[in-house]
Amino acid sequence: MSTISPPEQLAPTSPFNLPEIIVQLGPYLKGSSLTAVLLLNKQWNSTLTPALWEYSHFPTDWTFFRSPTQFPSLDSVRKNRHHIRTLVCDEYSPLVKALLDPNPDYKPCKILHLDLMILSSRLVPLIHNNASTLLSLIRRPSVHQAERNIPQEWSFFKVIAGNKRLQNLSLANIMLGTSLTMDPFFLETCAQISSLSLTQCIWTVPAIDSTVRTRRYPSFPAIRHLDLIKTKDVSPFAEIEFLCSCPNLEELQWRPRAQFQESQYPRIQSLLSQLCHLTTLNLNLASLTDTDIANIIRPLPALVNLFADESRFGRAAAAAILDSNTQLQRLEIRDCANLWGSTSCQLMSACKDLVEIAHDIVQVRSITDHCDQYPWECRKLKKLDISLVSQFENNPTRIEEHAKMYEQLSRLTQLEELTIGNSVRVVPRSKDSLELTMAMGFGTLRTLTKVRRFVVGRQYAGLGDDVRMWIKETWKEAHVECAFDR
Repeated sequence: MSTISPPEQLAPTSPFNLPEIIVQLGPYLKGSSLTAVLLLNKQWNSTLTPALWEYSHFPTDWTFFRSPTQFPSLDSVRKNRHHIRTLVCDEYSPLVKALLDPNPDYKPCKILHLDLMILSSRLVPLIHNNASTLLSLIRRPSVHQAERNIPQEWSFFKVIAGNKRLQNLSLANIMLGTSLTMDPFFLETCAQISSLSLTQCIWTVPAIDSTVRTRRYPSFPAIRHLDLIKTKDVSPFAEIEFLCSCPNLEELQWRPRAQFQESQYPRIQSLLSQLCHLTTLNLNLASLTDTDIANIIRPLPALVNLFADESRFGRAAAAAILDSNTQLQRLEIRDCANLWGSTSCQLMSACKDLVEIAHDIVQVRSITDHCDQYPWECRKLKKLDISLVSQFENNPTRIEEHAKMYEQLSRLTQLEELTIGNSVRVVPRSKDSLELTMAMGFGTLRTLTKVRRFVVGRQYAGLGDDVRMWIKETWKEAHVECAFDR
């Protein structure tokens, strides 16, 4: 394979000096490798400089008070700011001034994605000057900002509401609106963006009568993706009022801080039934009861992806799926203490369109006792992530139970990825968990000819030599990963 000669040996006529060659090599160079090749010659420098500046991250403790030859100096920022497409920064004044320098010798910024650590009035001109290009504006949730009412004070949304190209707005730990109504500029922004994420924000959405809400709040048909994660000073029911103003909503990540009242269920179902385009719902870590989850997912006609890890998903929620949402394709219900094996069997029997599923089953017997009544019919399944633990030690029918369990697994002939035993909450029981041995029926899985990845988690004690040999001969192209080997 050809190698690039050192700078002193790279002839001007070398094919490595052709711009079309340099551009092809550029995407494979990152960090120090990229900065090093910029020193080869002027041709390499001019061709790859845009790639060096395209993603610019300036940490909070970064200093630009250095000599002009040190990278990046303020002068280099001014000269190359037109190459920046993604900017990650705080409200560091010298940097902002360099980006906004009106000197006609410097080309203006054309930032597409702005990732802010702190919001302040110093950044308003930067947002305003990039209104013709800015597509994404993010305020990170991990950085504390004491002045929670800053957006109110300097009309933050008034600045971005005029940006007609903005598609993604992600805010965390800030205050929106007032005690009586929401900021009209925020509503104007919601009317044009496609993705809105609010994480631990203080905001106000009055839970008012639907007819009043319709007259007072506009519809937000552009929003396709919405995240409401533990917002403050607003009830979960008021959040439903807001998200139902997004008739074309497709993806919702929702983590309400409180539970619902039983008297609210009819109204909840009436409102959520309007979300006829919602295909993906993420309720991970939400403070909801099993019945709450059931009343949320039951009226969603288009739901195909449900994620409810570490929640109270249980029989009621499963029953809601069995009643109206058996078209599910992806289901994640890991570490849900209220879910039993018999219920899991019903889901895997009825939801024939499942492509991916991740869940825990406490007892192998709870599956084998119901395998005749609820055989796994999800024959389209490509990815299965499951934990199986039997609570019955020294059971005389144990071999038979394991054989039935392997028979259920062998039905899933389209499996490409199989993970067994990565549960967080299931206590390891190496003596009475599902045994991954040939004697217990592991060889039954020869029907799974499409497996490309097989993972054995910490729940199990590893794989015997006979099983490893079988996997090597049967799943020749599969990647095998075992926690016991680490």
